[in-house]
Amino acid sequence: MDIYNSEIVAIKDMAGGVRRFDLAIPPQVQSWDAGAHTHVALPDFIQADGPDRDLVRHMSICSLPEEGQLSFVTRMNRRPSVFKERLFQAVPGDKLALFKIGSCLPLPRDGRPLVMLTMGLAAATIRPLLLAASHDRQGIPEIISLTAATQRPFVFEEEFEQLQQKGNNLSAEAVSGRAALLDRLARLPRLQSAWIYVVGSELFIMDQIDNLRQLGVRDEQILLDRKPAKAAVYFKLVV
Repeated sequence: MDIYNSEIVAIKDMAGGVRRFDLAIPPQVQSWDAGAHTHVALPDFIQADGPDRDLVRHMSICSLPEEGQLSFVTRMNRRPSVFKERLFQAVPGDKLALFKIGSCLPLPRDGRPLVMLTMGLAAATIRPLLLAASHDRQGIPEIISLTAATQRPFVFEEEFEQLQQKGNNLSAEAVSGRAALLDRLARLPRLQSAWIYVVGSELFIMDQIDNLRQLGVRDEQILLDRKPAKAAVYFKLVV
């Protein structure tokens, strides 16, 4: 397993108790795909008897390589884990370990619309996909981002709104909850031919699979931020 040590170059507090960590891109990491994820670990996570999993978390990378940094966001919980407590004590110049950088979310360019469904903090996973698709629209006729957010502003909401203002068949909307999200989905004219990303909690994912099926969407159109075997479990659980 390749482990990359990376320095924190900036920390930014965002809305809703969310904190963004910008890391220097390790020299060994040439690039990564939009929508990629990584494991983030505290420097001492390797113990004498093996890795301490309490000091590791799976994170979505919310930046693109051309931004010059590898970034992720996370929220402090009411009862923080050891990992969260120590991470939120970190300052620029401190080191973190990265490993298992990969992606489960492709960016299709086959002439079909892209619909991105998220809730709350999961918008961070969609951000690089939204940026990559907006920067290069080849094979992407339309992009629709819908975020179910009970608290406003949600993470990256202002940036999403700025992308929408540029036009070019890109819309980024926030809805008040899951019922409002279903209502908005039902009014999308090309839903049955679109690629649909679903990113959020397990319950959110299963709810959206159920909703999309009722709206005539096939399972093959639904893209989950999960490895194929794990994604298949979600589709089997929703009956």
